[in-house]
Amino acid sequence: MHILYTLLVILFSLSHTASADGGHAHGPDGSHISGAFDSGHSGDTIVLSEDSIRNIDIQTEEVATQEIAPQLSLYGRITTDPRRISRIGAQFDGKLSKVYVLIGDEVSKGEELLATTPIQIGTKSTKISSPTAGFITEIFASQGAVFQTGDPLIEVSNLSRVIFEGDFFDSTHIANLNSKQACSVTTKRYRTRVFPCSIETIDAQLKGTPPVGHVHAVIENLDNVLQPGMTGQIHIAVGDEKPRLTIHHDAVLGHFEKQFVYVREGNSFLRRDITTGNSFGEYIEVLQGLKVGEMVVTQGHYQLQFATSTGSLKEDASKQDSHAHEHHSSEKHDHTHDHSTHAHSH
Repeated sequence: MHILYTLLVILFSLSHTASADGGHAHGPDGSHISGAFDSGHSGDTIVLSEDSIRNIDIQTEEVATQEIAPQLSLYGRITTDPRRISRIGAQFDGKLSKVYVLIGDEVSKGEELLATTPIQIGTKSTKISSPTAGFITEIFASQGAVFQTGDPLIEVSNLSRVIFEGDFFDSTHIANLNSKQACSVTTKRYRTRVFPCSIETIDAQLKGTPPVGHVHAVIENLDNVLQPGMTGQIHIAVGDEKPRLTIHHDAVLGHFEKQFVYVREGNSFLRRDITTGNSFGEYIEVLQGLKVGEMVVTQGHYQLQFATSTGSLKEDASKQDSHAHEHHSSEKHDHTHDHSTHAHSH
């Protein structure tokens, strides 16, 4: 009987705790979580202190109008320019006695790459040097391997100019492509950089399974940051330029059917739903939701989704929370006293 009574007291206390709190949630540390600062909907505002803004490292960019032409964007990859590849072959039958470099190594002209030993008895080892400055893009034989005259041994590529190979799977794109069109390349590795290019060839025949055609564009790669195998997109202008309201891709959050940004006004950050149009390299057209001159967050907006306001808003929330907890604590104390007295009498 005593156990049953104790359980009833606990259940009563729990139900009273929930009602006294007005249904508000609490964090693991007991802190109050107010629905007033929920940033999950368009129109919600977060106010942060200067310290919080610095800690999150929030970066912004101004919404602007740009003269941009419609673009066709194709996925593809960086490849070496075959006209800038030096392939070194064996001049005699022999064995590869030493390999001094690895694939991807940057080498200078005249640098030693391999040591070979002719099969002919009494002949000394011969070292092979690089005929040009560049990068090792292929090694055809491992150390100790036997080779014959004419076999390829190593490949050095000059990457100061590279090729981007873009794929298209729809023959309707062919009519919109020509070598005079302006183009640029963006890569996953260097998301903030745009590399100008020029279309060199268009392979209009769709081949393979699935059928695919290719656009080949030349990129000047003077700082050698683009390496064979890197993936990205080529963006080809396929129409006349006209003014478009654009923002950087990095500012956009959400999914295709529901995209949003954070607009900064002083220390306030307003979540706003937007409607986007076509992509133009690293920028995307905004059809609805923004206007010229507004500042959108391009870095730190992921953290803003989980941030709570500081400063005056936080103080107001603390006052409300403190009042609720005082009210709850007072009532809980009175009920606890009543039950204790009742239990003693019983």
